[in-house]
Amino acid sequence: DHCRALETTLGGVKRALTPEDLDNFARIVDKMKAGAAKNKIKGGIRPQQVIALSRKIDIERSNKQIHFAALLGGSKGNLRFQTNASGETPGVNRHFVNVNLAAFDTYSAMPVDPKKTTALGKACANDRVKIECDCGRFTYWYRYLATTGGWVAGRPETAYPKIRNPELTGVACKHILRVMRELTTSTHIHRQVAKMLDKAIEGKALRIKQEDIDRQLRQQKKNRKTIDQGKAEKAAAKLL
Repeated sequence: DHCRALETTLGGVKRALTPEDLDNFARIVDKMKAGAAKNKIKGGIRPQQVIALSRKIDIERSNKQIHFAALLGGSKGNLRFQTNASGETPGVNRHFVNVNLAAFDTYSAMPVDPKKTTALGKACANDRVKIECDCGRFTYWYRYLATTGGWVAGRPETAYPKIRNPELTGVACKHILRVMRELTTSTHIHRQVAKMLDKAIEGKALRIKQEDIDRQLRQQKKNRKTIDQGKAEKAAAKLL
């Protein structure tokens, strides 16, 4: 409503907006953009950077609550994943995460060694990406930030999150973080990206059979691994 539109939680307390707040918002945006430039984030963000720059609370929630991230299919560098929901929102039992492989066209133009296709898929999956999730956390905390930073997939957001995330901290929700975990480590995902690169010339979509999705779920359940932010920070630092 109109009253809510004139409020903020900047400073930790919900209160009415002031002219000084608007100046502070502009400074926060400039600081965020400067941080993105320092981390060489342009035209997308790398999965390791998503993890490294995320809030610890989102990583903890991802590790404890999100048990799988299944690749459902993709086309021309756009991947669609499904994750479980945490169960905290009544009636919601799953979420969908979209990932755009921003460097897909570059990799699809490279000559492919049949013996190294998985390696090419891994390189593409770990290069620049654009992201979005259908959950409220991404919508109200991170979509504006991702839009301003240049790594949003889908709808851009122009409304500053003055209530939910006025300091513009963090990067991704727990569902996206679970997907980033798979993009950085899953050989299955890397093989599927390699297949999509191979299909790029023909313009064919990547179709994942239900049996393959079930196999992903079994393997992720068997080899349950948590997100290690420290390792991601070291990996992201090597990119600079």
